Amino acid sequence: MIDEREACEECLEHCRRGKRCPKYYVRCYHCGKYDHHSALCGLPDESEVTTTRLARARHSLAEATERIGQLQEDLRHYQD
Repeated sequence: MIDEREACEECLEHCRRGKRCPKYYVRCYHCGKYDHHSALCGLPDESEVTTTRLARARHSLAEATERIGQLQEDLRHYQD
């Protein structure tokens, strides 16, 4: 969309770009970089993916921990 409009990636408007852009020295709200507008930042999408992966990993860990407990109980039963 920005490419189609040929708008500046820092202010999302038509400007002189570079240091002449009114938003040149404004940091991205999400990642803190200067080279793009916050609306164009990929970090929120990456954060969502990371959050989903973390939730899955935690769920898998809980299942594995439960399975280890079951196996330890079975082992105790067979050792007696």
